[in-house]
Amino acid sequence: MDLGPKMYNAVQRLVVDFDDTYSLLKKEMGFGPGDTVVDIGCGTGLIAEHFINDGVRYVGIDTAAERIAFAKELHPQGEFYCEDVRRLSNKLSFRYTLMHGVLHHLSDGNARDILEFLATQDCRSFAALEPERPGPGWQHLLGHLYCVLDRGDFIRSKQGYDGLLPSGKSWRVVRFKRPLVPVNSLVLVADLNAT
Repeated sequence: MDLGPKMYNAVQRLVVDFDDTYSLLKKEMGFGPGDTVVDIGCGTGLIAEHFINDGVRYVGIDTAAERIAFAKELHPQGEFYCEDVRRLSNKLSFRYTLMHGVLHHLSDGNARDILEFLATQDCRSFAALEPERPGPGWQHLLGHLYCVLDRGDFIRSKQGYDGLLPSGKSWRVVRFKRPLVPVNSLVLVADLNAT
């Protein structure tokens, strides 16, 4: 089931505390006012307002045209591209890059391709927010429903996410629980810079 942008936003706002998520990202990634943060797979840009209100240049990238159009309407101060991230290497700084709930929709090969691309782009702080398998949410009705609606075919254990990184790189891991949906989540942070 593909949710339209309005329904997608409603569901996400129900299960994600974007204030807490933004605070956690800021702490773990180390960006601040005047920095640029690139959000790969931004969808409707739900978290954009937090960056913009904090003086951070927010750049959202997604391949879903309908969601990017919706994001541009909601957040005219943001910058949005409906394009493959690898085609934007000459336009953007990828120093601070995030993927919020995206890696578990990508096969190992596709995820590795993007992470290897970022390693060539001076990406010094990359964060991924992802559900973790297994966890108590898989037996809980709301947790199971959330995961079914989310449709991620590649929800991994921490070790599974480790296998996506370029050689010699490692994640700094923070585990957290969503307040309304009992699914364990991970914030995975890495310096992907190739040097």
